[in-house]
Amino acid sequence: MEKTYQPFIITKSTEIIEYIKSKGFFEDFKIKSDTHAQQLLCDMLTARFIEGKHNESDDIVDIFPEVNDLLIFLSDIVTLESLDSLIKNGYVESLEDENNETFYFATEKGKEYRNKILDKK
Repeated sequence: MEKTYQPFIITKSTEIIEYIKSKGFFEDFKIKSDTHAQQLLCDMLTARFIEGKHNESDDIVDIFPEVNDLLIFLSDIVTLESLDSLIKNGYVESLEDENNETFYFATEKGKEYRNKILDKK
């Protein structure tokens, strides 16, 4: 199911992602698409807006007041990109449960690759 975000959430997330791109993060980590980053940031901004923690005029320093907040967000982007690559290459698949939670598991190809890396037969 596609999510719909408020226009200012999309605008703010796009501004932040463009700023992060301008600093070389996407290039440094060879991230080709900002789709995961956009969705992650839109979800975060929406939740924080609903909680009253942020408003439309907040900038990146307001949204990530602590270095760790930004580092966690950046590491989540890398994690999602890596997971997406594993799925595209057939090493991992996912299922959604009745609560719409996603679970990931290794495919046979993924298990074989793991065994190859660990020199197991």
